[in-house]
Amino acid sequence: MNVFIVSDLEIYGNGGGSIGDRTRYQIIERWCRENEANLFSFSLDCEIKTSYKHFTLNKTSFYDAFARLFFHSSYVFLNKKVIKKQIKKYKPHVVILCRTRFGFLSKRIKKRFKDIKIIVFESNVEVDYAKAAFLGESFLKQKIEYISVKRDEKNAFVYQDCIVYLTNRDKKRFDEIYNKNNLIIKNTVVPVCVENTIDLTFDNKKNNVVFIGSLNYPPNEMAVINFIEKVWLKNFNNDKNYNLIIGGKNPTLRVKNAVQKVSNCEFYSNFSKIEDIVPIKSLIVSYIEHGSGMKLKVAEALCCGLGVVGTKETFEGYEEALSELNGKTLFMSDYIEEYSQYIKKYFKNYTYEYEGLNKCAFIQNYSKESIYTKVNKLFDDVIF
Repeated sequence: MNVFIVSDLEIYGNGGGSIGDRTRYQIIERWCRENEANLFSFSLDCEIKTSYKHFTLNKTSFYDAFARLFFHSSYVFLNKKVIKKQIKKYKPHVVILCRTRFGFLSKRIKKRFKDIKIIVFESNVEVDYAKAAFLGESFLKQKIEYISVKRDEKNAFVYQDCIVYLTNRDKKRFDEIYNKNNLIIKNTVVPVCVENTIDLTFDNKKNNVVFIGSLNYPPNEMAVINFIEKVWLKNFNNDKNYNLIIGGKNPTLRVKNAVQKVSNCEFYSNFSKIEDIVPIKSLIVSYIEHGSGMKLKVAEALCCGLGVVGTKETFEGYEEALSELNGKTLFMSDYIEEYSQYIKKYFKNYTYEYEGLNKCAFIQNYSKESIYTKVNKLFDDVIF
């Protein structure tokens, strides 16, 4: 049996999307080993150190822009001939698509290779993500992106054998947008996961509040600016017991200007691992007002044994962890004015038991091992 997996990222890259695709890849790789199947991967990685075959996709700014001229939402559209060639050569039994933007692939495969099973993994409701990501762009760019994404995502919804959603909310949203005819779609919900628990090693003897995320993504940009202006400057600035840590690539000028107002802040625009910049006993803050999918930063916080203060949007998909830890190490509120009291409560009541509680919630619900059981059942249902 041959299995294909297609990602538009570096599977072994450092971003949140890469982490998600890497855990999917490793779970599927394990399944292939245990079921004597061959795995073929397509991604931006120059190589993947594995015994299985890998193909590097070609991405340029021209490819990204040119795909939009055809109203497709990913540079992978310009790599479709490479993928089609390998499909003809190796005749896979199943093709796994790591993005709902790959509807142009699922449609072509289903129409030309009817026996191939297609499993689509959802990472975001992409039309909603595109709206947020292109807020600052021109009307024309927004319109082209929206049309392209919606077209591809609809085809991913229609031409598949199973869709794997991150959350029940995303499933409901997909039905709302794409299932006007009440089609019966085989699906399951598998939450986000990261690889393993992480043991943080350094302690700067301060109460560290941490924000991590791509700082050119409008919801993250607004989140960090609002937190600085409405919480930090009013309650913790100049307090030597507290320390704000902000980590994220591509900070906008507005973010940089906001950070300059803070006297007790460490700012990292380039780092490879969370453990490189985050001390033990830290608290993650995530004032995200809009979005879709699950926020990987919550799973990362739990695997490091850290607490989280965030909105309802932040904790979407983390209902199991909330049911155990709400009010102790996890604090949910859409009112930013309440964040200062939760921060103070966390550090005032902190015990080393918190680290164990958070890691336990991670292992039970969002670890690679817990997710493998669900994916294994999914593959058995779809493939056999």
